[in-house]
Amino acid sequence: MTREEAVAVLKAFMENPLFGDTHKAAFNIAIHDIKAYHKWNLNELVLTQKDNEQEPILDKLRAEILEEHENAYAREDNDTAYGLSVALEIIDKYKAETEETDGTNKQA
Repeated sequence: MTREEAVAVLKAFMENPLFGDTHKAAFNIAIHDIKAYHKWNLNELVLTQKDNEQEPILDKLRAEILEEHENAYAREDNDTAYGLSVALEIIDKYKAETEETDGTNKQA
C-alpha cells in the first residue's frame, strides 16, 4: 500500500458514521504523520542540497570529515581519528544504500 492509498483509506473511515469524533481525530493524526514522514524521508531531505546542486551533501560531509581525520591522525590524536573513521564508515554505508536505491550503485 502506498502512502496515498493509506491516506485515502483513512479519509474514507472519517466519513463512516460508525466512527466518532475520537476516531476521526486519530485518523487526522495518522494522515498528518503519514504526510510528514513522506516530507522528512531521509533520502529526500539529506542527500541533495536545497538549491538543487548536483553534489550530494554526503560527499561534502565525507570530504570535510576525512580532512579532519587526516589532521587528527597527523597530530597523533588517536581517539579523535578513530571517532572520525567511524563517522566515515557510517557515511559510506548510507551513501552505498542510497546509490543502490537510486540505481546508481557504482562498482569500484
